[in-house]
Amino acid sequence: MAARNESRANPAEQAEMQQRAFELVLRGKSLREAARVMTAEGTRVSHEKVRQLVQLESDERVLPSADQWRQVLIERLNDARQAVLTVLEREQVTILHGRVIREGSR
Repeated sequence: MAARNESRANPAEQAEMQQRAFELVLRGKSLREAARVMTAEGTRVSHEKVRQLVQLESDERVLPSADQWRQVLIERLNDARQAVLTVLEREQVTILHGRVIREGSR
C-alpha cells in the first residue's frame, strides 16, 4: 500500500524519492519522464507526485540558500546606507571657478 500512497513512506525513503525526482528533472527529464524512470526503478509515482517531490526538494535546497543570500544583501545595503549618510552629514563646500562659495556669499 505504501507504493500507492507515498506520503506514508518513511522519512528516509521520502528524502531519497525527493532527491531522485529533483535529480531527474535537473537532468532535463519532464515530470512524466521522471515518473516513468522512477516507476521503472521500482517506485511507482505519478507525474503529479514527481512535481510535489521536486517542489519539496527545491524548498529544502534553495530556500535556506536564498535566505542566507538575502541576509548578505541586507548587510551590504545597510553598509552602503551608512556610507551615504556619513557623506551627507559632512559640511558641504561648493567651489566655483577656484573660489570657495559659502552659504549667503557671492
